[in-house]
This record gives sequence, C-alpha cells and structure tokens, in this order.
Amino acid sequence: MAGRKRTPDALKIIKGTFRKDQAHDQIEVDVGVPDCPDWLNSEGKKYWSDVAPFLQENNLISVCDLSSFSLHCDSYGLFVEVSKRIENLDSMIDATPQGYEVQSVLAQIRNKLWDQVMKSKDAFGLSPQARSSIKAEPTKEKPKNQFQNI
Repeated sequence: MAGRKRTPDALKIIKGTFRKDQAHDQIEVDVGVPDCPDWLNSEGKKYWSDVAPFLQENNLISVCDLSSFSLHCDSYGLFVEVSKRIENLDSMIDATPQGYEVQSVLAQIRNKLWDQVMKSKDAFGLSPQARSSIKAEPTKEKPKNQFQNI
C-alpha cells in the first residue's frame, strides 16, 4: 500500500486529532513483554533486558510484538558484536586484488545492521522524534538521580 502509514486511533486520541467519522475498527492488545528468545546473542539479550521494562512501563509493547522487537534486538546485538571486531579505522578498509582500497565486509555488515536498528526503533518509540508524538502517563515514582548523592 502506497502512501502514509495509518495512525492508530489510540494515538489520535492522545494527540487530540481523533474524529469518529474517520475511526477504524482496531484490535486492542494487552501491554506486556514477550519472553526473550533464546536465539538472541548475549548483546541482544542484554539490550532486551534494558529496554523491554521501559517499553512495558510506558505501554509501548505487547506480547504480539515478539517478532518485531526480537529482530530489533537481534540487529542491535549483532551491530555491537561487529563493532567490537572493528579495531580501528584501518580495519574498515580492505584492498582489492588490483590494489584499490574498498570498504571492508565488516564495515558493510555494520552499516547494514545500523540501518536496520534505525528503521525499527521508531516502531517502539525509541527515538526523541518518535516519542515526541506519544503522551506517556507519568510514573508514580520519580527516577532517582544517580548524581544526587555526590
């Protein structure tokens, strides 16, 4: 389908742009964090455990988001692993048999993974721009400032 992505009615209500004459029948899903898949690498699992509670606290994830969030965490975890294998700028450059300098395979993989992370982050409100259109309910407790006791 070409054109703009459809905005969920719940988001229109939050933004104040909801109109009954343009409402769509939509399914309601319960908020909850799906189980972290076993196949994620250690970096992906760490990212999952860091981000998933935040998403649940702000009603931005559901059990039915397993595949989308899994792929987002997988891309991030692989990005971190590939980044660790790139030691310096010189390791991002390879030479062809003819002697021309080209971007290394690791650099290409890293760039592709970063593109995947950046494209999937907005689906979960993981960027300032994506969060700017979401009105989250304030939490009951204010987060502690880690520098407050210094």
